[in-house]
Amino acid sequence: MTAPPTLEVEAKFDVLGRAPTRALLRGHDLAGLPGIGAAREIRHLDRYLDTPEGRLRAAGWAARLRTVDADTRIQLKRIAAPGEDGVTRRTELDGPTGPDEDPATWPTSAARRRLLQLLHGETATVRVTVRQDRLVRDFGDVDCQVELSLDRIAALAGDEVAGRLTILELELRAGQLAGFERAAAHLRIQPFLSPSNATKLGWAAAVVANRTRAEALPVIGEEDEPLSGDVPTAEVGRRILRAQLRRLLERERAFLASPGPEEIRRMRVATRRLRATWRAFGPIFEGRTSNRVRRRLGRLGDTLSAVRDLDVLLARLEAWVAGHAPADPGPLAGMRESIAARRAAALVRLEAELASPRHARSLDSFVEFVETPGLETLPAKPPAARLAREQLGGWIWAGFERLLAWEPMLPVADAPTLHELRIEAKRLRDLIQVAAPMSSGSPDAIVASLVHVQDTLGAMNDATVTAATLRAYIAEHSGVLSPTEARAVTRFAIDQERAAERLRRRVPSAWGRATSPLARRRIGRFIGGF
Repeated sequence: MTAPPTLEVEAKFDVLGRAPTRALLRGHDLAGLPGIGAAREIRHLDRYLDTPEGRLRAAGWAARLRTVDADTRIQLKRIAAPGEDGVTRRTELDGPTGPDEDPATWPTSAARRRLLQLLHGETATVRVTVRQDRLVRDFGDVDCQVELSLDRIAALAGDEVAGRLTILELELRAGQLAGFERAAAHLRIQPFLSPSNATKLGWAAAVVANRTRAEALPVIGEEDEPLSGDVPTAEVGRRILRAQLRRLLERERAFLASPGPEEIRRMRVATRRLRATWRAFGPIFEGRTSNRVRRRLGRLGDTLSAVRDLDVLLARLEAWVAGHAPADPGPLAGMRESIAARRAAALVRLEAELASPRHARSLDSFVEFVETPGLETLPAKPPAARLAREQLGGWIWAGFERLLAWEPMLPVADAPTLHELRIEAKRLRDLIQVAAPMSSGSPDAIVASLVHVQDTLGAMNDATVTAATLRAYIAEHSGVLSPTEARAVTRFAIDQERAAERLRRRVPSAWGRATSPLARRRIGRFIGGF
């Protein structure tokens, strides 16, 4: 007698705050379902089987050998995406295994028979290994029982951990669906949880693949020789680009290991600095390689920004819920889910960009460019400036003059126009920081004043964009939002519009500090230090 197929019903959530999530498992009840006993710890070792060509996955199935203590079972599951309600429903077959991974030697079961049919004579081997440390507790009554588990997951590459993930999983164990749906709805409105569409197998397979990609990224060593203004400008620029490319590769490796918001932010910063350096030194380079690399950096920067901007929006929403919204964050839950879905789609596009052959080719070309002195350098005929100390000062002063030219526009400029001022201040700051090792003058006060301009304008832009997104969300969902939801989103939008206006009034003061007579003298001393 073998176990018949069962219907697995579950919902997964990304964990944004581990402490409040643990508190859920210790609670007296879960959305009215009383807790049953205490939480228990379980370790699972899951080995996912497939053929080298992925026959099982192509057929829409996942085969998992799950070991708990010394007992191993085969679990064969249909691959299914969550429905519109965020709940995954799929068929599952379970059965015993033998001492090895060959299903032909296992005891008879429905899972074994179906697996052999799917393999059609081919051999399945372990493709992905996942270790799970689960904190599990049951909740339920006579009508419904659910299992809530906080799962700390490690994707293994051999004996080493390739990546880690923490999720909360809710599964219907017995009884009616109504109690499960009530518990799932309760979890969806928690500000420290985010509904997840990922599967453990899909995540682990991507992490292991990313590890392989990370190991294949080019390696650039550090340089000990200090920069000098008496070196041709092109070679100074090449060395600066080389150091910045090394940092970008480090950030990409870190992202592949853990693609979280902080690593995305750091990778975006590294990309932005590379683009700023290209803009500064661009006039002295020409050729297919430099043009191709500039275009690729622009594409990468835009793809990173698409994810980062949504991370900022989510952070502002969560800060609002924590500090201003009513105790019940439910009215804003729908909007949060909408932003999280857009962010997930943007992350998929970013990961596809990093995995693309064109990205690999671009990195190879970039490495060749920074490692080859003289490559694609425009010839400088006398009396044209050639050395770094002869050119960088002029570039910096020209950037400062562009900042000064904003004075008549400050009283009337709108938010998009002022965003251009932020970019201007950012470019001047990047250029000064690039040139700092070659000057005896201190850049600290100059950079601090430019950072103040950037931060003021950046916060204003974030508030403006958030308010516009909220207004667009209200317009797009006008026939769907309840009055309570519409009021909550409108209140949030008004708060962001007021914040943007407060910051707008601070812009002239910030600009004045960066362009005052004292600031001019500091710029002059810095340039004179080359």
